[in-house]
Amino acid sequence: MDLTIKETLAGFKLLSKQKQVAIAGILGGLLAETASTPLHWIYKREVLENILGDKNPEFFAQNKNPFYTVEKGHHSPYGDLLITGIQAVSNYSNNPQKKDYVATLVNNFAPQSCPYQVAYKNRLAYKEKLTQNKGAWEVPVQGPWLNSSMLTFLNNIDKNKEQQQQDLGDQKLMDSDGFCLALPQILNFLGKSSALGQDQSLLIYDVIKILNCNQDNIAFNTVQIKILESVFQQAIDGKFNLDKIIFTAKNGSANTQVLQAVTAVMSRASEDFINSVETYGKACPNPGNFSSCLHLIIQAFKDDKINFVEGVRKNIMAGGDNCSRAVFIGAVLGMKDGLQGIPEEWIEQVHNHKAILKEIQNIFI
Repeated sequence: MDLTIKETLAGFKLLSKQKQVAIAGILGGLLAETASTPLHWIYKREVLENILGDKNPEFFAQNKNPFYTVEKGHHSPYGDLLITGIQAVSNYSNNPQKKDYVATLVNNFAPQSCPYQVAYKNRLAYKEKLTQNKGAWEVPVQGPWLNSSMLTFLNNIDKNKEQQQQDLGDQKLMDSDGFCLALPQILNFLGKSSALGQDQSLLIYDVIKILNCNQDNIAFNTVQIKILESVFQQAIDGKFNLDKIIFTAKNGSANTQVLQAVTAVMSRASEDFINSVETYGKACPNPGNFSSCLHLIIQAFKDDKINFVEGVRKNIMAGGDNCSRAVFIGAVLGMKDGLQGIPEEWIEQVHNHKAILKEIQNIFI
């Protein structure tokens, strides 16, 4: 007989502090993403404000995404990548290698009958119709959205680049797909050892590069990973220190784009988050994505009123690619607030929450 959500969370709370924090990070990232999906990729602030009115934005009842439509409680492509990462860790005895991630991705995204491929075929047909009629995009495609990074990966698989030991990931995009895939193993490693060793770090980067190989993008991922490590350790110690996070952000990479992004955030870190996202850029790529996340994380560590729930709400209301931002923001604030800060009613609204909780149990228990 399946355990209830309350019983499952109670079991998690009996585990070591390290494992509890890691689980809170994984659940935080996933719940934040899924809560955001109905309002994903809405770029005009006034449109989003009119949709919301006085309602809370999380798990919005109607899908208002202008590009794709999935039912409430289902996931954006970033959430399904995070789940793929959970499955890889669970199914390969907590020690998945690059080939295991590749196999899990192919299983989840490549079959022609899977929702992603069906929706992609419909999307191509719709685009062709628009091209012929010189029309503009008007209605969302039914089904999930196959991201550009995943399209590159699948194309490279078709070209047998894996067997040729060539890179599978996209060389140009500055997106978060690879980071989302790697997040569960990052937190699993931290939950078992509290710090990433050299071999563990090498594996994490191998996982990220399955989808994203751009070196500037990986530099942003490096700082994200170091921030996760810092927040994880602070959560274990029970003492949160914003200065440590800022130090990590400033010193996490010598990459010029990263340094410029951090400097830009620090120059306006006390300013309104939603207005700042407009300045950083609310589309998918870094540096805008990273800058927006860092801005909200800094404000959450300054202001106790910005807890996990409030942080997720703020990020959704900032619009644009709120789902990929949500994975990093949710993981950080999930660790900060702990399992007690994860709303049970949010878990209940995730359509496949029973399977996900079982996978997490398999990893940590």
